[in-house]
Amino acid sequence: MKIKKKVTRKQLLKQEDEFISTSAKVLNWIKENYNKVVMGLILIVIVMVVVLSVRYRSKTNLVKSNNLLYMAKNIYYTPIRPPDQKQDPAKPFQGFASSEEKYQKALELFNELAQLYPNSKAAEDAHFFIPNCLSFLGKYDEAIEGFEGYLDRYPNGLYAQQARVGIGFVHEAKGDYDQSIAVFQKILENDPDFVLRDAVYMQLGRTFEKLGSLDKAKEAYQKVIINYPESPFLKEAEERVNTLAEKG
Repeated sequence: MKIKKKVTRKQLLKQEDEFISTSAKVLNWIKENYNKVVMGLILIVIVMVVVLSVRYRSKTNLVKSNNLLYMAKNIYYTPIRPPDQKQDPAKPFQGFASSEEKYQKALELFNELAQLYPNSKAAEDAHFFIPNCLSFLGKYDEAIEGFEGYLDRYPNGLYAQQARVGIGFVHEAKGDYDQSIAVFQKILENDPDFVLRDAVYMQLGRTFEKLGSLDKAKEAYQKVIINYPESPFLKEAEERVNTLAEKG
């Protein structure tokens, strides 16, 4: 059995003297460096205030940017009110009178979001929906610039594939069919894992038809039929092939 060693009075007094001596040294150092100690404490407080302020601002900006995104998307997807239906003030909002009115309002909110909260996660959505609104408003050159700007900012972003397809669609809407075809063909050549390949082939087929290149149009539709039997475009592709076959 281990015997506990007894601490003598002399040892206790020595320990107390060492504690008092150390405490005295600390107090003397504080007195000698009082200004430095005070400044250090002030700096610590300032840093804590700044950190808490940044966290609070970040949380607040997150909530505000998400709310603004929700409002903008809600308008973007709001249906158009039938021409013969007038807005009844006594009832909930029943839709916009025209697509131009709707997309113009949505565009204003998406632009506001991108400007006020450029570093937020919601800003990525805004930069994608802005060119979509511009396209629906017939501002095709601005829409193409917007899609390209999105890809510059977010090359691997959530909407990167849709943005590439969007550029092709806008060229087609402009009537620039050759450029539209070039965009879609580049997508197919450079990205074998592109998720929307069936949609790209369908658009190629439609564009070739507009150019009168019926054989190339048929070939594009057949790509959908052969390679994408589960595609939602399958039925339309089959109908287009049969129609083109009848035309000879």
